[in-house]
Amino acid sequence: MSPLLRLLHDHDIAPRLKKYAAGALCALALCADVAIMMGKAGGITELVQVLDVTHPGPGSRGLSQTDASMVRAAIVSVLCNLALYEENREYLVAVGGIEKLVLCLDADSNSLIVQQAAAMTFANLAGGKKAGVISDSTLRHLVALLDSSSHGPVKMDVMQCIINLASSDETKVALAVCGGIDVILRLLDSADAKVQGAAEDTLKALAIDDNIYCVTGRVPLDILLQQHNRPALSSFQLGGEASSLYTMAEDAHEA
Repeated sequence: MSPLLRLLHDHDIAPRLKKYAAGALCALALCADVAIMMGKAGGITELVQVLDVTHPGPGSRGLSQTDASMVRAAIVSVLCNLALYEENREYLVAVGGIEKLVLCLDADSNSLIVQQAAAMTFANLAGGKKAGVISDSTLRHLVALLDSSSHGPVKMDVMQCIINLASSDETKVALAVCGGIDVILRLLDSADAKVQGAAEDTLKALAIDDNIYCVTGRVPLDILLQQHNRPALSSFQLGGEASSLYTMAEDAHEA
């Protein structure tokens, strides 16, 4: 793995070769033993360092916007797979990776594929047992992307992150405070049937006794769904483990 990481650090290596190196790491990270070893060996630290220099600004090492975006998407794809494992989530938090991933959510400076890979990574981070990995500030960034993105898969990945956080009362309060529930309610009327379904699933995960948590004065969820021509709430269990975690194949970050 060290040669692959060195390729990512080498400023003289062509961006497409960096993407292939990250693709190999992405595939290796699908193996639990290898992924955990990568974290222990400092691989996450190195990936976050490389991710930092692909962001726009003085540290971007002269990469064109297209090349930087391609490399950034590939690196975030590796982090997405590494974030499947609890030990690696802790490493990612410790080395400042969350802050770098938040930058990848910004629609003005990132391609759709970077935004989606970052949203998928946050969904995996949210699936962990350790509370507080997704801060209120990060949640606000995710809600802003959910509201502004016109890309259905990005919206669905952000909502999966919210579903994975739904067992936390603190998250429900923070989501209500930053307007996230209103955003999800609007998505019940999305022209994209898959986005509609994801919004319904997210509301169900956030519901307690058929009511939206912490939104005072709101009508029961069944009535809300009926108003948006959605099926009535079926029985479901609250809390528990993450309902879905992502893996990204080697070619998942193709532009």
